[in-house]
Amino acid sequence: MGMRTVRFVELVLLVICVLLGTSGSVDVLSDNYIIRDGHTIHQLLASIDSNSMSPDLTLGDMVVLENTSDITIGDIILYQAYGNEDMLILHRTLDYVEEDEPMWEGGPGAPFAGYITKGDHNEVIDQMAGQTLGMANMSYFDQHRDDIMRVGDDVYLDNNTDLLLYQTENGTYVGDGISYLVPVKREWVVGVAKNVIPYGSDWITLSPQVPGV
Repeated sequence: MGMRTVRFVELVLLVICVLLGTSGSVDVLSDNYIIRDGHTIHQLLASIDSNSMSPDLTLGDMVVLENTSDITIGDIILYQAYGNEDMLILHRTLDYVEEDEPMWEGGPGAPFAGYITKGDHNEVIDQMAGQTLGMANMSYFDQHRDDIMRVGDDVYLDNNTDLLLYQTENGTYVGDGISYLVPVKREWVVGVAKNVIPYGSDWITLSPQVPGV
């Protein structure tokens, strides 16, 4: 067994799976800095690796994003799930909630302020899109505190397994998802989608002519 599998077995005692959603992962291909109206703007080019945002964005499309503080509800954002820079998700913002405000109607209060997000093709919001894997092994929790990152009140991320730990009045549970039970903090947003290059596009027709060519 691999080390990640061993840690998973150590972490979880009881397995109860309830799969609810699909991730919208992307690969960042390159980044670039431009000057516009006297301001330096950080741009990124990312490729779509799933169909969670179809039909507007599909597998193989490329998206141009800008790192900006100007985010409007309805924008498509690239964000770090749980603040983990290796877990990039490209989904749409549906709402912004304050701390303790329900993340959905009748749902739990947000552990902190942030965006509620969803893939256009998914049935549920990211904050509901997860699975409960079972009760946490508290001895693991105690032994690996240096590897466990707090991402909210009573909500933690295990950096070894990318699994979520959340404490309730009934005990501590292990969960898996893309932003399960956690809104997206503003500082986790990497960029806002500004343009799309559809898969199969003729790049020559999209590019200005190179002088002398």
